[in-house]
Amino acid sequence: MLLMLLLEALLTGPTLHSFVRERTQKVLQTHFASTVEFSDFDVTMFPRLRTIITGLVLRHKGRTDIPSLIEVKTVSVYAQLSELLGPGPYISFVLLDGLQCASS
Repeated sequence: MLLMLLLEALLTGPTLHSFVRERTQKVLQTHFASTVEFSDFDVTMFPRLRTIITGLVLRHKGRTDIPSLIEVKTVSVYAQLSELLGPGPYISFVLLDGLQCASS
């Protein structure tokens, strides 16, 4: 079963990349009530699912007249594919490099 999932993921690489990117963007937009910007977004499968987001910027309700709500130079997310496909995705590990949060 796991071999079949891996084979399918290899064959649908661009689709998986789009799925993970769109789902990540939607979750962040909803959770932070913000527009989401990425400079780069990379997904790799081996040895486990890894997503690297470069230049993450969250703008509260899309506002550009105030500082960004959150900016992160690099976000590294590690998870199992099977854990992400469920209704409540589980992420094993997140590493934030260069986190900046707006203060009021």
